[in-house]
Amino acid sequence: MKEKKESEEDKKKREKQEWKQLCEEKKKKMSKEEFNKWRQKEWYQRNKKKHIEKQLDVYYKNKAEEEALLEEIYKDVYDVIPEPINYDKYYTAKFRNDDVNSENKYKFCWRSSKLMFENWKFMRKWKKPFRIY
Repeated sequence: MKEKKESEEDKKKREKQEWKQLCEEKKKKMSKEEFNKWRQKEWYQRNKKKHIEKQLDVYYKNKAEEEALLEEIYKDVYDVIPEPINYDKYYTAKFRNDDVNSENKYKFCWRSSKLMFENWKFMRKWKKPFRIY
């Protein structure tokens, strides 16, 4: 365990030294404003995963707290906890193969009348396919 911790600490120290050297080299070549922009971009790209993980942790923690609060409120007001809504069912419904033409173009139809149901229209391929009901 101690050897692993030491190796991780050594890695961090080495990375810091490399970063300092890189910054010094770039400072000499670039103007102050260019250097600051470069440093921000580079630093963000290096630590992108950490930032995203932290943000997600905060988001999920807040979400859990909100759900717990909502459950308490529902218990107090209605004496019943409602079932959670399955958003995937409504928003990310998968499309059948019938919706795609042989040329890989998406078909759509108005479902208001049976006559229009048979009258298929063809469209160019959309980035996000959708069906009009």
